[in-house]
Amino acid sequence: MNKNPVNIYTLTPLRGIAAILVAVYHFNYSFIIDPPHSYIFLNKCYLFVDLFFIMSGFIMMHVYHNKFSLQVNFESYKKFLLARFARIYPLHLFMLLLFVLLIYLGGHGGRTNPIYSPYAIFTNIFLLQSCGIHDTGTWNVPSWSISAEWWAYVIFPFVCFCIFRKKYLTITVMLISILFIYLLILFYLPRSDKPAYDPDLDVSFDYGYLRGIAGFCSGMLVYLLFRLERIKYFFRKDWVGLFIFTLVIIGMEANVNDMIFIPVFVLLILAFACNDGIICKVSQIKFLQFIGDISYSFYLIHALIILLGIQGLIHTHYGYDGPFIKGIFKSSPLLLVFLFVVGIFSTITYNYIEKPSRDWINKKFHHNKIAGTP
Repeated sequence: MNKNPVNIYTLTPLRGIAAILVAVYHFNYSFIIDPPHSYIFLNKCYLFVDLFFIMSGFIMMHVYHNKFSLQVNFESYKKFLLARFARIYPLHLFMLLLFVLLIYLGGHGGRTNPIYSPYAIFTNIFLLQSCGIHDTGTWNVPSWSISAEWWAYVIFPFVCFCIFRKKYLTITVMLISILFIYLLILFYLPRSDKPAYDPDLDVSFDYGYLRGIAGFCSGMLVYLLFRLERIKYFFRKDWVGLFIFTLVIIGMEANVNDMIFIPVFVLLILAFACNDGIICKVSQIKFLQFIGDISYSFYLIHALIILLGIQGLIHTHYGYDGPFIKGIFKSSPLLLVFLFVVGIFSTITYNYIEKPSRDWINKKFHHNKIAGTP
């Protein structure tokens, strides 16, 4: 087994950018940026969660494919899940506890709000909040994707083993399953908040685990392409990465169907992972690497900052009864303040909660963290 897979530095800033854009989406949706449909790109930024899922499957294959290519035994499976638990769970639990304290001890009407249902505390603890149990997002709402990610981790070693045991059969089954799941989300699953003529992939509490597994498995298949030298030779060029990134922006602003973005994200990850030119050099700038490093904290903490901001408005003469209608340029200073505040608190939680907890769990259970693991 290769115990020290090479870090793919170009994907770290991409993860940070995706986290920031998801936070901007929730800020826009919940707070104060722009009139509805004025800036379609912002309204489509929920899709960067799918980029997360695909990237996660890709990186798991990069780090662990040799470990599970020959067999999956109890010991290796346990160590894998422990490492992933140490990576995602401590901060998730910490943020859940913060929300519970804020809502129930802060007197913000949580007892009557279905988002803050006491029953949902337990589903969040057991990472079941993306499994269609509730009728709304609950507690730290963006954490639904952590639930989806966890269930993708649970099946990953077995899928990885099957790929290397029965390669072509497994890849065929995976491609059919991925397509089926995405079409199921788009056109079949009950979506009380979406009209039938406007299908999208924006499921979260309502079967978001399917969205996560489909994206994660897509990332696993992308890694198989990444290993082909002919693919690397083409995608290593700077213009390819910049062109695909531009396609993402144009496609979102043009409001094309969500399904189009899955293959585009696949190409984007390939382009960034293979690049050895300007994109690679820029990606290694310390600040961009730092943004990627704190991206998980940034993602999990931004909803709390939005909630605190709304509560602050409620208790001032400005008031709050929904998103304010303002132009993006008028609201941009407030957006920058929001991102700065989230960045500050994310740095704190990364350094004092996320990283120490992960390291302690791995050390406590004698699990040696594999280099390159996100």
